[in-house]
Amino acid sequence: MKTVLIVDDQSAIRRLLSHWTQASGYEVAEAASAEQALEEMSACRAGVVVCDVHLPDHDGLWLAGELRRRFPEAALIMTTGGRDANLMRQTGAVDYLMKPFNRAQFQAALQRGSEWNRA
Repeated sequence: MKTVLIVDDQSAIRRLLSHWTQASGYEVAEAASAEQALEEMSACRAGVVVCDVHLPDHDGLWLAGELRRRFPEAALIMTTGGRDANLMRQTGAVDYLMKPFNRAQFQAALQRGSEWNRA
């Protein structure tokens, strides 16, 4: 079963996205910061990473660069509640979600990430 890493500093959002991810048949790992996300990736090698742009230690753009460098096989899905769409495009992400997004949009992004990872 493929693992999805959810990276968001808001615990309520992590819980909701984790629930939606598990309901889609994936295993889930969670991280509240960029540094924690890198630790989780080293431990679980998630095939898909869902990452918020705004994180407390390093931003999601920094994390996206680190993930591309250290774990190029992982599909990246970026999320934001701000107007960061242009910045997100620079990350090489498979998909981008603007908050608030719904369950169907999230699951479609997970599917794209999963398909990208198999390619």
